[in-house]
Amino acid sequence: MKNIAQKDRLDIKKMDNELVKVVRRAYGKNLVALLVEGGYGNFDYIKGWSDYDLLALARKPQSAREIDLDGLSRKYSIEIQCAVKAERDVINRIKNNNLASRFIGNIELLIIKKRARLLYGKNVAKMIPDTREIIKRDIGCELRSAYLQVTNPHPVWNVFIREP
Repeated sequence: MKNIAQKDRLDIKKMDNELVKVVRRAYGKNLVALLVEGGYGNFDYIKGWSDYDLLALARKPQSAREIDLDGLSRKYSIEIQCAVKAERDVINRIKNNNLASRFIGNIELLIIKKRARLLYGKNVAKMIPDTREIIKRDIGCELRSAYLQVTNPHPVWNVFIREP
């Protein structure tokens, strides 16, 4: 863990444990893995500014029901978001085969490998090839999309012009 206060470390661990319970209760055996990405994933967050981004990998994401995380968001005074993606999409993108969908990109693999922390289940980060191998893939379209998002003048989409 990065150099963070002991109390913050305990709060994050407590929040992690509660989130795992809530998501496991909602998805049951459909849940393959639960990861936290971004600042909280690698303990490089800004209190009062960073949000808590979860990535749930499910066997059948279409059958996964919506999870109400508002109570935990209020309890911990942090916006908690959970994206649900198909495990098979991640595996296909890792293999870089023709079955890979656009819902998981190579940049997402880099984020999982470098900035995500496993909370529960299968450690897909270990399955992801070396960063150099991922970078060799054609990620131009994904980079253009990311550039358009961060240069968007709308304050909801542009993370650089949002207020804490």
